[in-house]
Amino acid sequence: MEPKAIIRTLTSLSVLVALSLSAQAAPGDEEKGTGGPVTRALAQIDTDGDGQLSLDEFVEARLARAEERFLTLDTDGDGLVTPDDFDGERPEPPEGFDRDAFEACVEEAIGRELPERSEPGDGSLGADLDGDGAISIDEMLLNTEDRAVTRFDILDRDDDGFVSAREFRRKLRAMARLREVRRDCRDEVSDVAALLGG
Repeated sequence: MEPKAIIRTLTSLSVLVALSLSAQAAPGDEEKGTGGPVTRALAQIDTDGDGQLSLDEFVEARLARAEERFLTLDTDGDGLVTPDDFDGERPEPPEGFDRDAFEACVEEAIGRELPERSEPGDGSLGADLDGDGAISIDEMLLNTEDRAVTRFDILDRDDDGFVSAREFRRKLRAMARLREVRRDCRDEVSDVAALLGG
């Protein structure tokens, strides 16, 4: 599996965990101040306790997670993450699964194009800034910081320099919708493959 794709997948998985936690709360419990999952998640990284996230708080939290993840990904302990560290981590799609049809289905449902993906086996490592075929911890952290700033700008919808619980919750809802669309499209493409294959 491509490291760039793994990083995107891991980020998505982190968000999915947050989404599953938010789905367990009663609707609106965050607004009532009862400590719903979004409020609790924000409180963990809201180091100054003002009830919202600054760019610095958001970036620091992402960097801490990236550093932990780097240590997990560096399976051989050599201080570098290489394509070899990813062998066997990515499940193969079902036989006959049309990835292009899946992506077209998702793009149609959400009304925009998906980010370009790297092809399996192309050897690209998205955070490999020096092009040596490996990602060092410094490269991972620099890439994470750049991505965190971009993500923060997306989350901060009112451009006030902070991410409120409301802004964060809105993004989680959009991501839940995307997850639902992806599941529906995966099922649809798999059904077509089964019909054509059988």
